[in-house]
Amino acid sequence: MACPPDTPSFLLTVPGSNFNSTSVILVNGREVPTTFLGPDRLSTFVNAQELASGGSCQVRNSAPARELSELKAITSATFKAGQPAPTVSPNQVVAGAAAFKLSMWGLPVDANSVIVWNGLAMPTTIDASWGSASTTIPASEVAKPGYAVVALYNRGGWITPAQIVNITVNQQAAGIMESPDGGQLLAIVPDTSPTHAGQLIRIDPETGTVSPLAALGQPTSMVAASDKGSLYLGSRWSRRVRRLSWPGLVETAAFDVPSGGVETLLAVPGLPGSILVGQSTLFGPQDVVIYDGGSGRAKHGAVYGSRDCLALDESGGRLYALDNGLSSFELTAYAVDTDGLTQLGRSQTLTVGFGTGLAAWGGHIYTSNGLVVDADTYATLPKRIPAASDSQILLDPPNNRIYFVGSSGQYGTAYLMVYELASLNQVGALVLHGVRNLPLRIARWGRNGLAVVQDAAYGNDPGMYIFRTDLVRPF
Repeated sequence: MACPPDTPSFLLTVPGSNFNSTSVILVNGREVPTTFLGPDRLSTFVNAQELASGGSCQVRNSAPARELSELKAITSATFKAGQPAPTVSPNQVVAGAAAFKLSMWGLPVDANSVIVWNGLAMPTTIDASWGSASTTIPASEVAKPGYAVVALYNRGGWITPAQIVNITVNQQAAGIMESPDGGQLLAIVPDTSPTHAGQLIRIDPETGTVSPLAALGQPTSMVAASDKGSLYLGSRWSRRVRRLSWPGLVETAAFDVPSGGVETLLAVPGLPGSILVGQSTLFGPQDVVIYDGGSGRAKHGAVYGSRDCLALDESGGRLYALDNGLSSFELTAYAVDTDGLTQLGRSQTLTVGFGTGLAAWGGHIYTSNGLVVDADTYATLPKRIPAASDSQILLDPPNNRIYFVGSSGQYGTAYLMVYELASLNQVGALVLHGVRNLPLRIARWGRNGLAVVQDAAYGNDPGMYIFRTDLVRPF
């Protein structure tokens, strides 16, 4: 495109095709901060000074583009000084919804104000007496799960901080994971759900389509075997562990734990026929046992806590257990061998909270409240990740990422927070509106997909947050 001289500042949206996270807009040959809104849309803010003598715009795939999120919004140079963030309603929409009215208020508005939805300037109705602006969002804009970035642009040259509208899938689930063959999502649905009760379901993350696969009763935990050739399922309400073939979902093995129910299931790396089971008891700790084809190894471990309190390292040779159900908050390490679990040294008290989760990789232990602990010495690293104590944690070493998801302390709001695994530096965050139920479960899918679900085993609120984001980027 070409611009005549003396063009005022404006928000530039570039339509096209085959854009990706490396696409960058050039104004008069100079790279400018670029927002990747999708494979067919980029945007940037163009200052009037750039176009004092006219100019042109091009796009090339050469430098990382910036994706908008709640905490990485349009470059601060485009903010009007002191401009407050607007209130947006609704801030959550179900994928596949009909066209709806979007309102923004709490700002100074005038005839030059325009609502911008994912980089598109929308026909906007202004009510200056109420400080509000509104527009109609067509159904085509919310046909698929994801999120939209919304801001109020003023042709006088400023734009508000970006706000997020989540586009969710209306389905309850007690757990979620990427399918063993990749690219799809699997979820287990409690038997109290109004849809697909007691089913294992498949979700197409691109469209949000939900397909029932098998009736399973009421499992509360699920994990793929290390070779991705089968699924293990268990329930805290039952002693039975089931192994199903994938993708046929034929039961190939089943066994009962001695007592209580199945609180935790972890796949043992390199041993597809083996599974680590945390068995819940009425008043005591989880009895932690490794089963090989249904036969338990002789040496057991114990931990007072929830299903998130156990973590195997990437080799399967170490197990870490955190007593997150007692105020002692002791971390214990076990060696894993053919006899089972052998405690290594003394336990170490950590500064964590009830329900804190664990993950382990590369000689370090990571807690969901942001601690990084040396796996051999138990020494806590000086740099701490500022995550919430009720977060869930997911490590993604191939993409150099750590994901936390948890409450912000404000009812109905949670955040996904993304950090580099190597540097522990934050690379972005995304607000999740409408969260009324903790804990949350998180899963990766595809090249750059994330999914978060409110665990319906603890309540009845639906809501799956499924999206692609360049906050996940292979390095």
